[in-house]
Amino acid sequence: MQSISILSLYTEIRDEDANLYVRACTRGHEGSLTTVHVSELEDVPDAITDMCMLDGRGMDSKRLTKRITEFVTHIGIEMRVAHGKRKIVRIVEYRYENECVFVTDLACYDNSTDKWSFPGKLSHHASRKIKKGNPIQHSLLKKHGFIELEGEEGGYEP
Repeated sequence: MQSISILSLYTEIRDEDANLYVRACTRGHEGSLTTVHVSELEDVPDAITDMCMLDGRGMDSKRLTKRITEFVTHIGIEMRVAHGKRKIVRIVEYRYENECVFVTDLACYDNSTDKWSFPGKLSHHASRKIKKGNPIQHSLLKKHGFIELEGEEGGYEP
């Protein structure tokens, strides 16, 4: 694992390394980047939870999924082959609420039209993190309507 005081970069989470990665993300690292192989983005928090549970420590899986969703998986990026090239085709934000993982589509690529749509907005939680890390980028995202306004509800669905 490569790390700077505020960032962790882990090439790919595999079964035996999941707990190490989750601990690093929940103990002081403001950001992290990794890959995990799943069928769809909605499966990411549960897949990481399953890998962590393999060590037999008897952790509470619901509590672990909550921690993973709140501290480890904020943004998900899906890649696929489109028009013969590997491309980013979907970007989502994860949120944990009422004991459920919610996923909001932020950006979706339509292969048939070769166009992007931007159905959701970043939550207040994500907005605060971006503002803390990069106020200029936060202002730009807000200016272009990618951040929820106070009192606005996000497009979160279980």
